[in-house]
Amino acid sequence: MGCELAAVPDLLADEGWAEAMAGCVGFVHVTSLTPSPFHTDAEEMIREAVKGTEVALRFAAEAGSVRRVVVTCTLASICGSQRDANPGHLWSEADTNDAPESAYSESKVAGEAKVWELAEKYKDKYSV
Repeated sequence: MGCELAAVPDLLADEGWAEAMAGCVGFVHVTSLTPSPFHTDAEEMIREAVKGTEVALRFAAEAGSVRRVVVTCTLASICGSQRDANPGHLWSEADTNDAPESAYSESKVAGEAKVWELAEKYKDKYSV
């Protein structure tokens, strides 16, 4: 077993995902929009983070062969006001940013919430 990279034409559309996931036993979700001159609107960033997560994890489930999904995270999705209240806190996937301060943070919080929602929905297909 090795690692293979696959590309889909549009991460938010269905086209190409079934072919990219065919035969995969694992899937790694590593990206989300970052603020740029082209992406500054918070609502757009949130919508795209959630939609991209939904599409990717749905096709991982539909592939029938994916057993493990790994989703990378950033402190922007888990570290909020708690950092001031408890500076020595050991952060984990159990934490959620309760005070996102940017469009990026808001999109990461929303995307991660969608991951855990879909992890429950697809728990008979794969683990996250």
